[in-house]
Amino acid sequence: MDSVVFLAHLVEGSLPNHPLRARKLLAAGYKTVALKGKLAKTSSYAGAVDSFNGFIAQTIIDALMRPQNAVMLNIYLPCEPLYALGATAMFPEGISVYVTCTQLSLPFVQAAEAVGIPESFCSYHKQMLGMDMAGVLPKPAMIANTTLACDANQLSFRLLAEKPDGSNLYRSVIEVPYVGAELKPGDEEREALVCDVASQLEKMTEDIARMFDRELSEEALCKRCEVSLQTVKNTKEFLALRKDISLPTTLTGELCQLIATHNLCGTDEALEFSEHLLELAKAAQKEQRSEREQEQGSAHEKAQGAVHEQAGKKKPRIFWLHTLPNWQQSVMDIFETTEATLAKAEIVGNDMAYDQIDFLEELEPSKPYDFMARRLVLGSSNGPATRRIKAALAEAQEAGADGAIVFAHWGCRQTGGLAQIAKDTFEAAGIPLLVLDGDGCDSRNASDGQMVTRLEAFIEQFSQ
Repeated sequence: MDSVVFLAHLVEGSLPNHPLRARKLLAAGYKTVALKGKLAKTSSYAGAVDSFNGFIAQTIIDALMRPQNAVMLNIYLPCEPLYALGATAMFPEGISVYVTCTQLSLPFVQAAEAVGIPESFCSYHKQMLGMDMAGVLPKPAMIANTTLACDANQLSFRLLAEKPDGSNLYRSVIEVPYVGAELKPGDEEREALVCDVASQLEKMTEDIARMFDRELSEEALCKRCEVSLQTVKNTKEFLALRKDISLPTTLTGELCQLIATHNLCGTDEALEFSEHLLELAKAAQKEQRSEREQEQGSAHEKAQGAVHEQAGKKKPRIFWLHTLPNWQQSVMDIFETTEATLAKAEIVGNDMAYDQIDFLEELEPSKPYDFMARRLVLGSSNGPATRRIKAALAEAQEAGADGAIVFAHWGCRQTGGLAQIAKDTFEAAGIPLLVLDGDGCDSRNASDGQMVTRLEAFIEQFSQ
């Protein structure tokens, strides 16, 4: 019995009579991930991912074991005020991914379904609700979420805040106005929308400071915003280098990038992760460019170089839209090289990690609430599906993608609704796109055999 299976056995055995023991066991298990991260050497892609993943693990441990210092929030909420106040982010997407990778998704989603949460509900949020109902998810200081993009969080956070016994949690909701048209910088309507959201964020920050009985330093908040801006700038530069390089990317690494530009954006660790990736990309660009130049030294070598270049293209470059099933070994085997398997394709980006890169020149960290508001209002995750698809297509083209995948995560109506539009748009631009049905958490909604067959058939077309 391996360590993950053993941990899952211990935790499940503690349910339902000893939820606190189950929580402590989970935290103890995640300490090994945190320790691995501290020992990782960031000179390689795998090491950089391990290092940042270790920080994510520590964040989850802190949220589980010191919930009185945590705010529960959704993936889009700007977190700079939390880090300026020394608080912890408790985010369901991160916790659910970790619990799923611990092979414990099923008991918690079943606990939620047993009290009426629909089977069709997003499994990230359903699992979080199940953990709460089982007594494993602790009570945070408060809840804060946005209305942006995700339908599920509107129900899940309300259910978590409104307790049957009356011990309700304070909840702050940031209403993000839906921007249906492209508004140019300086438009009065655009600035009014940003101003409204900025006011809401300032009120939320005051609420958080009051909950923790701490005084917020404006200087500390501006510093966190500066860190966020540099993190996203690094991420944008990293994307610009992708067309020229190949890296041993992983599904977990792509998720780490998403978290670094969202829930943990504003932390020094997220900034360091973005710096490590950028350094690795620049080193790979220099090395791979040198190799290509050497191959093209003589007429004979040029011919050989063409052969090598053609052979190199046998590994298709795939741009990914939406979240990733990093618990699913069969999918990982296709995109990741290990001692046992050779990757059949390379992931060259994930659209959710890049949803803030198109308006960086407008962001001013010295105006922190305006800074955070613009990221919500102007990001490609806000507005019609066509805005997100247009941005994703531009990112895929910049990364030199051969093809793209929309991961239609179970229960996500937003992504399911845009899938066919994305397929039509990408293919009109000459980039084949696969709509892949699956689940980021619940194995009951993911067919290994069918997914692998469809993925392999999709990837095979690029080598023909």
